[in-house]
Amino acid sequence: MAERQTGLQTFNKAITNPSTQRYLQEVLGERKGSFVNNLTALVANNANLQECEPFTVMFAAMKATALNLPLDNSLGMAYVLPYKDNKRGVTVAQFQLGYKAYKQLALRTGQFKVLNATDVREGEIKSRNRLTGEITFQFIDDETEREQKPIVGFVSYFR
Repeated sequence: MAERQTGLQTFNKAITNPSTQRYLQEVLGERKGSFVNNLTALVANNANLQECEPFTVMFAAMKATALNLPLDNSLGMAYVLPYKDNKRGVTVAQFQLGYKAYKQLALRTGQFKVLNATDVREGEIKSRNRLTGEITFQFIDDETEREQKPIVGFVSYFR
């Protein structure tokens, strides 16, 4: 009786398949090696991704590579996330941009000098113009005091 392959074994078999390797070489060129290494490490360290159909993981990761975004979850740029496809009864991977990637991609356009986002703590909103939506802030300068206040929202700024 044949042993059932683990999700990681199934993924490794798919990614090392010669036709897959040729396809990746055609599409990624010299970036193929680092792509395969990064993707294999990502899947090896995530049991939920190991449950996904292997090619959905690969194609989701290729979207990040096409945007020149790192696939390291700790950087907050790009994610490959597992989702249950209840209609087909399988788990598939999907690409998702992190908020830091939106900032990075906007800065790459050259149309922004500054992009920033931060939390707003209780007591920092001084007033809000209901007509224009303009908000006036009174930021707390003491970081220790500020960190003790609850977060009430987020604000971003660009120029």
